[in-house]
Amino acid sequence: MYYRCSDEFGGRATKPRFLEQLQSYLKSELTALDTLSPKLQERKLQVYQEVFDSLIEEFTTYKPLLSTIKNEYDITLAYLQEQIRELKPLRSQLVLLSEQCDKKVLELRKNERAEIRALKQERQHFQQVIEGMREQQRALETQVYHLQEELAAQYLQYRDECDARKLLIAKISKVQSEDPVTVKLALKVCREDLTRAQVELNRLHAEYGEVVPHRDWENLDHMYKENLLQVSLQKDNLQRELDVFQKASTPRPHWEQCADVLGGRERWSEIFEGQSSKKRLEVLLEELNSMGMEQKDFFPGMGTSSNVPIYLRYEGQLKNLRLNKADVVRIIKDIWREKAFEDEKEFLHQYMQRQYGGQAGEWIYSLMHCINCNLKDDFISLFYDILTDKVGVST
Repeated sequence: MYYRCSDEFGGRATKPRFLEQLQSYLKSELTALDTLSPKLQERKLQVYQEVFDSLIEEFTTYKPLLSTIKNEYDITLAYLQEQIRELKPLRSQLVLLSEQCDKKVLELRKNERAEIRALKQERQHFQQVIEGMREQQRALETQVYHLQEELAAQYLQYRDECDARKLLIAKISKVQSEDPVTVKLALKVCREDLTRAQVELNRLHAEYGEVVPHRDWENLDHMYKENLLQVSLQKDNLQRELDVFQKASTPRPHWEQCADVLGGRERWSEIFEGQSSKKRLEVLLEELNSMGMEQKDFFPGMGTSSNVPIYLRYEGQLKNLRLNKADVVRIIKDIWREKAFEDEKEFLHQYMQRQYGGQAGEWIYSLMHCINCNLKDDFISLFYDILTDKVGVST
């Protein structure tokens, strides 16, 4: 076992001078190297080789072993460098091949996508074609089904016709085999029977064509009796209700009794039709009042001066025709229907002359007298106001 003196005596160990020189040299050489040089690693290796050679030269005892180790490392390093130099072209080729492979892969993928797209479109087209063929197949199946039905129907018709022809042929053969005289006699008898049957049918139709079946008659009779019973019950109920209402309500006057006083039923219907009881009473009072005022038998004419209206220009005594309200209303309506002039006075004069000729004066004075007696009526009052220029009117 070897011990250092510094360790044995407790002193601090110091580096050998040669080691310090080697470290200083190594540090200075490494510092002097250009870090951007492409051969930086080779120069660094060269610096370490020089330091290692100096170290081998210093240790003479271990020089052979260290030299052998160094040589082996140098040989191996040279071999590896040679391998690297040989592999550099392969590396570029590998990069080139890699790029080519990538391009081929991209092209293949692109082609595959286009091919896949084309295949999808083709598949869709084929699906549409298949669907169309299926529709066509269904249509053909339907057509075949209908044709089968038609064929079956035609076959049935053919079979019926064939059977009918066979029967007809059999009948014809049977008739041909019989005696013609017998056939004629049978035909004559059949025709006579047909004639008698037709006559009997016509007789029955003539006698019983309008006869109702007994069953229908019984049903109608039953319905009639039921309806008659219901009507009788309703009539009794209504009569009882009427009796109750008559007892509870105020009795209504019998206006029909006024017909004789007012000049007959026709005039009574014309005056009272659709009027309330109050209105009927007013009309009756007006009629009675007018009848009371109509005591004059003649009207004195107003003369032919220019200040007298043209329709009143008459002289002498004019007979009172005793017109009633209905006559006045009828004449006024007729005047309005035939009115053709703007001047009502002129038209009234012409209307009376045209309608009554020589009796126009009697009619116009009787009309004006009745109008004055019925001025409460709106229609008559309006005509009077227009005639006396109190109200204007357009044609």
